[in-house]
Amino acid sequence: MLRIAALITCHNRRHKTLACLGSLFCEELPGNLTLQVYLVDDGSTDGTGKAVKRRFPDIIVLQGNGSLYWGGGMRLAWSEAMKEEYDFYLWLNDDTTLGTNAITTLLATYTEVKKIDKSCGIIIGSTCDPETKKITYGGYKDINGVSIVIPTDYPQPCIGMNGNIVLVNKAVFDVIGNLSPEFQHTSADYDYGLRARQRGFSLWVAPGYQGYCKKNSCATWCDPNQPFIVRWKALHEPKGQPPREKLLYARRHSSCWPLILLKLYGKALFPRQWESIKRILGRT
Repeated sequence: MLRIAALITCHNRRHKTLACLGSLFCEELPGNLTLQVYLVDDGSTDGTGKAVKRRFPDIIVLQGNGSLYWGGGMRLAWSEAMKEEYDFYLWLNDDTTLGTNAITTLLATYTEVKKIDKSCGIIIGSTCDPETKKITYGGYKDINGVSIVIPTDYPQPCIGMNGNIVLVNKAVFDVIGNLSPEFQHTSADYDYGLRARQRGFSLWVAPGYQGYCKKNSCATWCDPNQPFIVRWKALHEPKGQPPREKLLYARRHSSCWPLILLKLYGKALFPRQWESIKRILGRT
């Protein structure tokens, strides 16, 4: 019997959270698999936690105070789940809805890849925009989230990952442990994948799209339509790119960390010029 713990954190997105959970419980799971959901309601004021318990009474709902953000919420969910024995941990963003047989595909991909790559430890599910069908989140070919892996009909190795749909084998958790407490929100997922690679585990992107999620709009900290003081404040907020966290991430994972920091400040200080440079270089 396989046991999976699904880890989710949410804050004031009741309708999206319920849609996410609805898609999860609509999955047709193999008979040899059990699923337990751990959801952190991080201080929601829109009744998310109560609505979840009413509709899905078997979910374990944990309460936060509103300051956990993605990294802290997922750490809390994982800390609770680790009290039990699970074979896999499924990360799932609450603004993401799963496609048909997504979990089955993730598990089948793990089994398939494991035959050719004994180091396989993490399987990433790609998401696309529900309207345009363009890719939004998934695995990446680099450590900076620039070159995304377009899913095909076969598994593909990758270097980095978004945390929208991620299947983590227990062996990875036994070695790496929980998400790093140094990252409140941004970079927590990417850091985990890179640390797993450093410890000898490989990351693979599952075939096809396993869910739907709209791309976040232009971040305030690099939005050229915002005044400098607004961009600067947003840059240092947990959902921005806090320079202290970015520096830690860059020094932990790249020998070119000064350039990464230069890019960060360049985008925040001169967003219009930065966009022009990107267009000239043909970068995304």
